[in-house]
This record gives sequence, C-alpha cells and structure tokens, in this order.
Amino acid sequence: MYNLIGAGLIVIGAGIGLGQIGGKAMEGIARQPKRPVKSKLR
Repeated sequence: MYNLIGAGLIVIGAGIGLGQIGGKAMEGIARQPKRPVKSKLR
C-alpha cells in the first residue's frame, strides 16, 4: 500500500519537474523572439 503511494508521489513529482522545464524553455524562447528557433526534437 505504501509502495503505491510512494510511486504515485514520484510520478507526480516527475510530471511537475518536466512541466517546469518546458515552461522555462518556452519563457526563454519568448524572451528572444528575433532569434531563429532550431528544434532538435525532430
């Protein structure tokens, strides 16, 4: 039972962390709109 609660908290924490990384990346891109964005995701 406690293992499931711990796993759930880990997943929620990871999701929050990834959301913050994405948000900061978008904020950084928005601050420099004249620079071309080269995405390496493709």
